[in-house]
Amino acid sequence: MNEGGSVFPVPELPPALVADLRRQNPWWSGDPAPVQPGPRRHLVGQIRGRLNLELAPIVAVRGPRQVGKTTAQLQIIEDLLTEGAPPSTVLRVQFDDVGSLHDLVDPILRIADWFEHHVAGAH
Repeated sequence: MNEGGSVFPVPELPPALVADLRRQNPWWSGDPAPVQPGPRRHLVGQIRGRLNLELAPIVAVRGPRQVGKTTAQLQIIEDLLTEGAPPSTVLRVQFDDVGSLHDLVDPILRIADWFEHHVAGAH
């Protein structure tokens, strides 16, 4: 058994990937999310609607470049944190900004498992 009492190994990620995730999620260490422009796009309401349904804790956002995906995500995170969501429950991964994924098998599952054990479950 590991120190958490589980027979399963505690998930680990390459240090470079952990550094990328911590850089993309500054609220985990008490730093504020980047300030976002005021007007909320239609996409923000659509994503919030899916999050509020609580059918799944994950929402993937994809689409053409330069249409506001990143801004919408950061506006939602800003809103969630302002509304009192614990920072350790918010994970954002911008996959095209994570150069350390090259050799990782099942990166989405591995990142989610790592997040659950090292960030969300650590608080």
